[in-house]
Amino acid sequence: MRQQTALFRPTYDSLDLRPPPPLRRQIKMSDKLNNAISLVTENKPLSFVFGLDEFSRARVWVRVSNRNGIIRHALHHELDDVDGWNQLGAAIGRSKITLRKLELNLDEDYNMNISNEGFRCIEALFRGLQSISSIQDFRINTEFLSNGGTLPLFDMQGARFKRSLKRLMLFSYDNAITDDQSDVIGSFLESTSLERCNVRYCIFDVTNEESFRRIMLACSKVKYLAVEFTSLSQSAAVAELLADPRSILSEISIFGNIDKERLSTIAAGLVDNTTLKCMYLHDYSEDWSPMIAALCNTSSIERIIASNHTFKEVSSEKNNAPILLQDYLTLNEETNKSLVIRTKIARYYFRGDFDISTFASMDVKCLPRMLTMIGGGETNSNAVTFRKEDAIHQVSAIFRLLKCIPDLCNISSRDWGHSGQVPMKAPSVKK
Repeated sequence: MRQQTALFRPTYDSLDLRPPPPLRRQIKMSDKLNNAISLVTENKPLSFVFGLDEFSRARVWVRVSNRNGIIRHALHHELDDVDGWNQLGAAIGRSKITLRKLELNLDEDYNMNISNEGFRCIEALFRGLQSISSIQDFRINTEFLSNGGTLPLFDMQGARFKRSLKRLMLFSYDNAITDDQSDVIGSFLESTSLERCNVRYCIFDVTNEESFRRIMLACSKVKYLAVEFTSLSQSAAVAELLADPRSILSEISIFGNIDKERLSTIAAGLVDNTTLKCMYLHDYSEDWSPMIAALCNTSSIERIIASNHTFKEVSSEKNNAPILLQDYLTLNEETNKSLVIRTKIARYYFRGDFDISTFASMDVKCLPRMLTMIGGGETNSNAVTFRKEDAIHQVSAIFRLLKCIPDLCNISSRDWGHSGQVPMKAPSVKK
């Protein structure tokens, strides 16, 4: 977890507007804040990052665009100038800026020890940030959502950017998500329509299943989800999300310890899903049969029909998906789902010694329809193409079916005669 935190921290590879080191001690803290206020109000801010280090000092990065291009301004500041932070918060609230990205973070070693003045400084800043309506990318440490009063809370529900927000990233370091935090996150997710939600860097207590489940079920209105889990119960919560008929999730990335049992649980939720198109399994290298069965369960024709015909892509770090699974995924790319079902039945059910008991007591009039099912029908699709081996399997399946017609259609030897005799009245077949 500690190595991943560098992903959230801006670099100093651009212009730093702080004065040279020898002069820093001669400038008051309020002057630094005034510099930040001018930067926000006189330019076009693109991103704003606020963080607290292990000494409870504030770190602010403002990325702005002006006539000289895009620059970053870094501000390291003691949280003891309440008036200055009030002015910065008020300036942000009053200005008609089009801030696109906002991040509120904590250092890994932050000790949750903050003064009353520091508390008020952060509150003032948060009030200004909550009044901005243009933010589309929001990243926040969950300690700012619920923490028992040790830190100011950022009101996500009351934030004006809730309607414009498209991407949300939540992260924590050493503390697991609490019930209160999961309630806050769940309520927010249910009231927004996000394109992307990333909870991969959140820590969940494996003994508290409901906290993880609460957040997963709230992601039904999210289009992309990144998540990491470590227990079977957490994989069951992901499966429940996939099986939710209200879910519009189209892509999911799953990290963590994934074995065959957990993949089986996820695949069970995928069977009835019609919106998910892509799945990324970070480090899976075991048996893919659960996913194969979810896309085409060949135990019966009914099971094939009930399988998933919309899921199109699955990948992993080792990229080891078997050929049969890839064939199913290719078929699912066809938009005509009736054609997909017919092709799956023709290719993967009528093969070898397939179960003919399904057609017991079949009316002989159904024979043309059975032959059509074996043929799979005409195809004019790039996703569904006729293969050489398909013809071989079709001939074999037709022979097996015709050989079993007397038993399947309940036609007795008296009707068909004995020793090759012509039957008295052959059954008619309508085309």
